[in-house]
Amino acid sequence: MEVAASAMPKFDPEAHRNNVFDAFVEYIDAFEFEYEAIAKEPPADTVDKDKWRDIQKRKIFLGRYSSRTFQTEYKDTVPEADRTQLTFSNLVEKMKTRYEPTKNYTLANHEFHKIVQFEDESFDVYAHRVRHEAQSCHFKCGNGNCTVADIMIRDQIIIGSSNNEIRRNALTNQWNLSQLMENGRKLEAVTFSAHKIAQDQCSATFISRVRPGKYSGAKRQSNKTATHQCRTCSNKACEGGKQCIGSRMRCFDCNEMGHFRGSQVCRAYNQRNIEGERGA
Repeated sequence: MEVAASAMPKFDPEAHRNNVFDAFVEYIDAFEFEYEAIAKEPPADTVDKDKWRDIQKRKIFLGRYSSRTFQTEYKDTVPEADRTQLTFSNLVEKMKTRYEPTKNYTLANHEFHKIVQFEDESFDVYAHRVRHEAQSCHFKCGNGNCTVADIMIRDQIIIGSSNNEIRRNALTNQWNLSQLMENGRKLEAVTFSAHKIAQDQCSATFISRVRPGKYSGAKRQSNKTATHQCRTCSNKACEGGKQCIGSRMRCFDCNEMGHFRGSQVCRAYNQRNIEGERGA
């Protein structure tokens, strides 16, 4: 079968690592139109013409429209014994299954709700774009105990949460609503406990380092700084600097290293205070 050279670039998963699944689905949709223009009829003596067409379609796609990376991933996905009679339809389903884990439904749902119509975009084009993007979302449940409302509530809790540790774990593990509620409570308790232990360690470090005599200058200096609140850990007994345990911790609010949540140097904490003063 002779096929003319195509203007379509080969599909390369490496170029779409952020969302291979969506890129693959979109490419296959375009390839369907491309193949219609170049498809040949099967030989007259072919028994199963539909299967012949599907196998030829798979051969053309792999040979002329797939990058070396995709071909390698195809070989990893499909056992060698199954490749001879593999149809194009089977190939697409197997590769979709392979790329499916790279999707994050909560993030996809979040991006879906950010879609707006462009100023120079017609309604039909906009509606088509929305329908296309909806394919990346997951607004249905796999069991009778889950509802669309559960999915929307779960997504909003994850997206709006101020606890980055909960959000990171929820997105990584694809928690449903009940899992999010259970694990979220545990993570919040762990976060609070870790913060309390770190503050206590900071205080203990300062106390063990400073043991001046009753009338020494160091004692007077300790009394002088007792009312000072450390900018990185908010502990009045801490002098700050490298000996402060907060300088080695990651903030659970802004996710930056070097201070505790709610400290004076936390930009997220200070921004909320400024906004609160303005609102007042």
